Amino acid sequence: MLPTLMPIISAALPIGMPIVMLLTPAVILNACRIASFLSNNDTIVTETVRYLYIAMLSELFMTWAAIL
Repeated sequence: MLPTLMPIISAALPIGMPIVMLLTPAVILNACRIASFLSNNDTIVTETVRYLYIAMLSELFMTWAAIL
């Protein structure tokens, strides 16, 4: 990695992780509302909620990997 990018990457870690850590529980707790807003079909709402749970739980790890 280029030495000039190291300060940018090290500065992004303390900023990026707290943002994701705040937004992830907000999305997980409101997954039903978000899914209901997107569709009226019960099957689609159920699958969208399941997708949001999986996506948000993996988002923490993806953010950590991308920043590092």
